[in-house]
Amino acid sequence: MSIKTRTKFILWTRSGSRCAISDCRCKLYEKAIGDDPDVLLGEMAHIVGQGDDGPRRDKPIPGGDIDGYDNLILLCTKHHTIVDRQLQKYSVDRLIQIKVDHERWVDASLTYGDRFKNLHEPCETTTETVASTLLAVERMPRVVYSAPCTSKETTVARNMGRAPIPGMMLPFIIRAKRLYTFFDLSRDDSPFDEFVDLNSVEEEDAFESWWPDPDRIRWYSDLLNRSLNKLTGRHGLMLDRKHKRYYFPPEDIDQERKVVYFTMTGRKSTLSVAREPITKKTGQGKGFWEHLAVALRFERVGASSWCLSIRPERRFTTDGSKPLSPKRTTKKATSRKSRMYNVDVHKEVHFWRDFLSDGNPRIIFDFGSQSIVVPTDLIQPSIEWPGVFDDLPKVEAIEYEDDLFSASAYSQILDYGKVELKDDE
Repeated sequence: MSIKTRTKFILWTRSGSRCAISDCRCKLYEKAIGDDPDVLLGEMAHIVGQGDDGPRRDKPIPGGDIDGYDNLILLCTKHHTIVDRQLQKYSVDRLIQIKVDHERWVDASLTYGDRFKNLHEPCETTTETVASTLLAVERMPRVVYSAPCTSKETTVARNMGRAPIPGMMLPFIIRAKRLYTFFDLSRDDSPFDEFVDLNSVEEEDAFESWWPDPDRIRWYSDLLNRSLNKLTGRHGLMLDRKHKRYYFPPEDIDQERKVVYFTMTGRKSTLSVAREPITKKTGQGKGFWEHLAVALRFERVGASSWCLSIRPERRFTTDGSKPLSPKRTTKKATSRKSRMYNVDVHKEVHFWRDFLSDGNPRIIFDFGSQSIVVPTDLIQPSIEWPGVFDDLPKVEAIEYEDDLFSASAYSQILDYGKVELKDDE
């Protein structure tokens, strides 16, 4: 591996472009003169050296990453040589303390401008598009149907009829002995007819009476969450109720699970989503399973505007099923997230939008006479800022196009039109 550009930039910035040895602290940059080039006098030294014969190689690596920020210190050429030769004087602990003391000196002594002086030429502000983890919702259910119901939710769930049309979702909740759903309970083919009186069905405008009410909006959110349960269940995901996230189970007992999807560049690829990590040296399993997971949530962002939030996560188990202990889970989750930068999160968000939409331009929740429609284009706001020197280029994400089947499904949803309340007729 090599030191990442971002890590280099942080190290040079926090060190103020000066040697970290307190008796030196010489400037580590000489600006170009005439036809002569710029000269960098600083060297990024490893506290625990690279290679089997590197200095202090028998000691634990600070931060765990040989090329990570915690294992690097900025020195002049002279002191880099001295530090790597005088191992008794410059131990791991002493170098870490030297680095900490030097960065404190930089914070106290150098202005923000001094730290960047001569490091690179100032640039004008630039406008960039920022990737988000949000999908804008195009359509939400406007009507909530309800009717008296004396049965328990578990009873209704076990004994209710089939959906009138394959693919239709039937999320429901029972609150205060009334069953609430986005499905039109007055239909003759209602799968709830055994539990509610079709002649006692009421309709309420969610925008007018549910969204402004703090109790009703929670009920509405419950219906939305159960819709997400239907969507993820159809894609083979399991629900981790304690942490409110969905995850991939193994393909079978002790069998790794893989998913085929399209990357952000439109290339077909395979991703391992549930597996037992293997130790490279021995080829043996590490004694735990890692599952790709996601937290999904509908967020109300305006009077009538909603978004679907996608937050990539991980789930760890002992055998593909039983959760790992909280202590071990925390350590592994922290380790994974410490290695995930913005581009890595963006790639996982893309994976989830591709997987949940089956590679189509939108995710559709069909409730019969109304629906939720979520286009798979991520919200991408623009910002104006100075930018980051030598930043990584932006990775363009693919845009999905309709095929015959997705276009037909969307056309059918549009044909539902606006659901009119009976009271308004």
